Amino acid sequence: MSDSRRESPRYVVELEGEAILPEGHAFPVRTRNLSHNGVAFLAQVPVAAGTIVELRLALAQEGRAFSQPLGVRARIVWSTPVGAEHQLGASFLGVTNEQRSYLDLFLRYLEGGSS
Repeated sequence: MSDSRRESPRYVVELEGEAILPEGHAFPVRTRNLSHNGVAFLAQVPVAAGTIVELRLALAQEGRAFSQPLGVRARIVWSTPVGAEHQLGASFLGVTNEQRSYLDLFLRYLEGGSS
């Protein structure tokens, strides 16, 4: 759901993906929510705020996968331990027009609109 302080609404969605740290270490992630500007996700690995990661998210819902994962750079804004995992919030960086179009298509799908 959206928060009135946010620039764009967040959509609760669980997607599989991976994050890649600057030194090349990759680890699996699972999203909690997604918006035009960022994402919250769970990971087994703690990541410090300010770290830049490459995210690859498999945009799929109810068995319907889009053609390729969304690859986008993001800055970790916050990190909170949640049991054995870590919940991280990240803000997208340098999103290209192509990435924005792909993300917009998926978010319209989540809204129930036509793709």
